[in-house]
Amino acid sequence: VTDDGATIDFLDGLGRIIMSGAQLPPVTDDQLIRLLTTAVTQITVSGCYRLANESLAAVVRNCPNLKSLRVGMCHKLTDLSIVAVAENCVNLTMLDVWECSNLTDAAIEAVAERNLTSLGVGACRNLTDACIVAVADKCAKLAKLDVSGCPNLTDASIAAVAENCANLAYLDVAHCRNLTDASIEA
Repeated sequence: VTDDGATIDFLDGLGRIIMSGAQLPPVTDDQLIRLLTTAVTQITVSGCYRLANESLAAVVRNCPNLKSLRVGMCHKLTDLSIVAVAENCVNLTMLDVWECSNLTDAAIEAVAERNLTSLGVGACRNLTDACIVAVADKCAKLAKLDVSGCPNLTDASIAAVAENCANLAYLDVAHCRNLTDASIEA
């Protein structure tokens, strides 16, 4: 898929869309929207920096069975798109918004309603304890959590995760400068 007019034919029963990596040409909203069907359960568009809120609105409309969404480093995304995904993708269990710098607690609190098993919010620099506590309270099945590089998080976040997420097998807190030994002890 390229901006110079190349297209991908409709693929009946397409279940996964993966468009990420350094070799991939820039992907636009229109190119992604052409691939969406109700059969899609996994979308990875990490690093597609041209994708905007309109792309995720299309996911909401066209992919009601979506279970896994990876939109890391899609810097144009805001709370509006993640809240829309949370409201409409009732089967969502995995979300990776790594380095989506425009997101705030509102987006993560909304997606916590989906009872996620995996959440990646690393390098989302605007997030606070409020959203991670909400995730811990509402996502009892959470097995993987990446909050690395979230400078506003404190021990309160990690204590809530430790107390409420018994299935947690992976936790990344690298570069969370406000965490202390109390987090490790939790």
